[in-house]
Amino acid sequence: MPATDVLGLHDVVAPQDIEFDAIDTALDNGLETSADAATTVDFTPELDPVTGCLLNGTAMPEGTLLITEFMFHPLSSPTAEWFEVANRSNVAIPLGGMSFVTQGPSAAEEAYLVPGCDAFVVPALGTVVFAREADGIGSLPASSWVYGDHELGDTGGSLGLRFGSHWVDKVAWKEGDPAWGPLSNYDGKAVSLDPAKFSRAGNDPGSAWCPAVEAMANGDYGSPGTPNPECLVTE
Repeated sequence: MPATDVLGLHDVVAPQDIEFDAIDTALDNGLETSADAATTVDFTPELDPVTGCLLNGTAMPEGTLLITEFMFHPLSSPTAEWFEVANRSNVAIPLGGMSFVTQGPSAAEEAYLVPGCDAFVVPALGTVVFAREADGIGSLPASSWVYGDHELGDTGGSLGLRFGSHWVDKVAWKEGDPAWGPLSNYDGKAVSLDPAKFSRAGNDPGSAWCPAVEAMANGDYGSPGTPNPECLVTE
């Protein structure tokens, strides 16, 4: 497992250090190279030449960054929560200055600002994992961020990525919603987005998600930083 520095970064890279071929990068960073890679989002980021931040007001097309997997009710440890963000474009995107926002069923929104504009970058056609604690999921993949005490709701909640006042992506789950089914289905299992639903609108309904099936080192199930398997429909 990569060593964690005082900021909680894991093997992060600055924008000027990134060189890639789109298909090779997709393979290296966990996205499929079939239908997923074929739906690459066309995005040319506008960066501040000094800080490396995305300039305020930069127009980001829908589906550029997506939440593709998250763990809201781990059984291994209450703090073994995490979520995965996928970059659907063929350029690296710095996340500094963006916020991820969580909300439980009866709590106010909590926002966490990702610091360091040139320090934390999601690779082209790649993924990054945000984890509540460094050792909670057994072994963090490279390019991971440890964010600390932001709790995801076991009986319902929402998780979003925001840039200024613009919602980049957001997903909400709720007990009693027929599209989600019983949330107990996700006890110890990450919520995994079907690869066929990798779009801003595609990941909105509960029917686009399913319980993860891949065993993790800590005893839970999920595939942080690696490709999501197809969701199988059962009658």
